[in-house]
Amino acid sequence: MVISPKQDFFTTMHDDGTLKFWEIPSGKQLSSLKAHPSHTPLAISSNGETLLIQNAGDVKRFRRIATGAEFGNIDNSYIESTFATTSNGKYVLIQSGRTVNLHDMITGSKIRSFTEVSPGVSEIFVSPDQKTFLSVNEDDYKLWNLETGKELLTLIQGDSRSNSVFTPDSTTLISLPWHNNYLKIWDVNTGKLTHKFCINSHATEPKDAQIKGIRVKNQRSLI
Repeated sequence: MVISPKQDFFTTMHDDGTLKFWEIPSGKQLSSLKAHPSHTPLAISSNGETLLIQNAGDVKRFRRIATGAEFGNIDNSYIESTFATTSNGKYVLIQSGRTVNLHDMITGSKIRSFTEVSPGVSEIFVSPDQKTFLSVNEDDYKLWNLETGKELLTLIQGDSRSNSVFTPDSTTLISLPWHNNYLKIWDVNTGKLTHKFCINSHATEPKDAQIKGIRVKNQRSLI
């Protein structure tokens, strides 16, 4: 299931390969289009007219929601390949082969390639202000300028995959690596680690802190 950027409708994929589009306020079905049962909906464009889907192999496809017409394919982008859309639904970053490319979600056209991003990148996170994005691989987390493709700084080394999220003002990154229990909070502007917590049983430094609206109530809970 994928929700449109304006949060006015969403799409569902059914066992027979039918994609159905539903209006959120009313619950009414708006339209449908036929795809292959192995296809997966990934994202909807800002204007609500384009759907990005993934086949069972190595191709991502752009389709017109109104007509079902397919107008762009991205080869060498596997199901496991990472992708991320900007919050406004205008752009999508897609790993294809050894490169991460920025595409226009409405037209499907490629805008630029980020050739310096590691081919082993496992995750991509776009900041809410849509000015930067974070690439994650086994060796490091790096911040990149979305417009220029310039590498800004390295936040972490050796933390592998994670669950990461930017704060709404895009100035702070909160990260929980998969292989340990340490939640880390980073200053995006400086690349410095500002706080670290063990969320399994004990909180580490600081034991009690107020951090941009996140409060550690005690040594055993992080809220």
